[in-house]
Amino acid sequence: MPLAYTKNILQKATFLPPSPLLSGLGNRKNIFRFHRLGKLFSRTKKFQTSLKGCNLSMHREDFLKIDGYEETFDQLWGREDSDICYRLFNQGLRVKNLWFSAIQYHLDHGQIKRNRKDRLGLELLKVLEKKKTKALKGFSQLSSEGELIAASADLFIFRG
Repeated sequence: MPLAYTKNILQKATFLPPSPLLSGLGNRKNIFRFHRLGKLFSRTKKFQTSLKGCNLSMHREDFLKIDGYEETFDQLWGREDSDICYRLFNQGLRVKNLWFSAIQYHLDHGQIKRNRKDRLGLELLKVLEKKKTKALKGFSQLSSEGELIAASADLFIFRG
């Protein structure tokens, strides 16, 4: 959704679905639910490089099998989605897009655009090349309360 619309939602703490004609609205297909179109477009895929975690779901056993999100991907935007998806694909799972089957609204927020490979971009290449299926520092290493307090590639601090 456009920044002004997002700010209004956050300021008023209420949400009204935007008009499909709202200026600056992106991915308009995500605000429509048409069951028949959804069936037509919801093809299963073996691998996809453009998945985003904002509307991602999976079975609990699949999440545990890959040890969840990679906690070394802290404080850098955008690589954790691809990493978890690549590891799921490397386990043989398939993806199904829910276009026209599930409504999604995304609030405007800042993004880090990358023009060169950073540390996490290089890590993603390793996930693909080595067909990695488990997180290096994943869900199994969270505290008993399930809360990671701080993380970096070298240091992990847990509560509990």
